[in-house]
Amino acid sequence: VSLGWDPDCLDLTRPVNPLVEAFDTAAEISARRATEPVYAIWKVKRVLNVGSERKLKEAIKTVHVLVSEIVRAKKKSLEIGTGEEAKQDLLSRFLAAGHDCEAVR
Repeated sequence: VSLGWDPDCLDLTRPVNPLVEAFDTAAEISARRATEPVYAIWKVKRVLNVGSERKLKEAIKTVHVLVSEIVRAKKKSLEIGTGEEAKQDLLSRFLAAGHDCEAVR
């Protein structure tokens, strides 16, 4: 809804979308940080780029790449002028207001 893009998450006959999978992975790992018995464990793993922190870094990179593609496509469709109904999602509103693509991502 916020990106104006449908990842077909409810269609169980389709494979899991890479953006959805990466976002879920990043959210799960981030939430698990709070349950670490020693606070510094995830920080050490992040510095060493190992384990779940490596997966988190990869998932965030995937999310950034795929969302950047969606933002570029949306910006292009707004420039072409595909109609007012296309401007109802949050992403379209931010882009129409002149926000930078990097900031929107």
